[in-house]
Amino acid sequence: MPPRLLSAFAFLLLSITTAAAQTYPSKPVRVIVAFGPGVVDTGARVIAQRLSEKWGQAVVVENRTGAGGNIAAEAAARAPGDGYTLLVTARNIVVNVVLFDKVPYTPMKDLLPVSLFANLPFVVVTTPSLPVRNLQELIAYARANPGKLNFGSGGHGTTPHISGELFKLRAKIDMTHIPFKGSGETVKELVAGRIQLAIDSVTPYLPFIERGDVRVIASAGVRRIDKLPDVPTVAEAGIADFEAGAWLSIWAPGGTPAAIVQHLNRDAATVLDTREAREQMAKLGMEVPPAMSPAELTTYMNAEMRKWGEVVRISGAKVN
Repeated sequence: MPPRLLSAFAFLLLSITTAAAQTYPSKPVRVIVAFGPGVVDTGARVIAQRLSEKWGQAVVVENRTGAGGNIAAEAAARAPGDGYTLLVTARNIVVNVVLFDKVPYTPMKDLLPVSLFANLPFVVVTTPSLPVRNLQELIAYARANPGKLNFGSGGHGTTPHISGELFKLRAKIDMTHIPFKGSGETVKELVAGRIQLAIDSVTPYLPFIERGDVRVIASAGVRRIDKLPDVPTVAEAGIADFEAGAWLSIWAPGGTPAAIVQHLNRDAATVLDTREAREQMAKLGMEVPPAMSPAELTTYMNAEMRKWGEVVRISGAKVN
């Protein structure tokens, strides 16, 4: 194609995608959520509701569970890149590429990061029947009983799973991972005493902590949690180089025009940049992170893949 025709074609294509972004969305938007009832689903419904109110369009949440989030990610990756199918998932999306021998998507190619809309502080929680009251006692117990502690998570490749693997490495202990279908099941199993430990989002555990049904012994983040100011961090308890938490993010299928990705990015930031939204998220145990552009998000996600990929490789945690 001659250069002048090529330039004209490129200009026409840009004009079309820009016009589409200006009228977007003109019909309902489907949001595929990678997990069932639990913190990811709750966060997804918050952002979906607020975007629906802003757009004046229905935002329909569809849960696609299984394979540590890979089933939902594959469904989103195969959807048309027009902005009308989105994915909400957690940190697992960048962990699974090394945790699994094969995944049906490539981050930053088949799926494009749109928005990081929630951070979830993590805690180390135990069943009250476990004879430990702080992190050092937990570590001592685990070393005296190698392999006898079971820690739960919402599934292979989820952030609680990999956080448990990181804790094993840093604390130099041996524990057995027990996967469940979502954080809701993990909570039930811990309360029932069928597992002894979880490193998970504080959100679903708060009412059980308050009632004494589970015991919180540490905050897994870099700072103490506002709702649990007396609970020390893992670092304060003596385990250096450990930080665990989750983030929730929106992704679009590969091929989605940059103008629509930027439109989505701006709208997500706008609906969260209010006192009401921040208070709503805080009640759910979530924090609204600083807004990032799509380019900044891509850099961040690549760094996350390197960091957690190293944890997976060192720990030997693999899912075939």
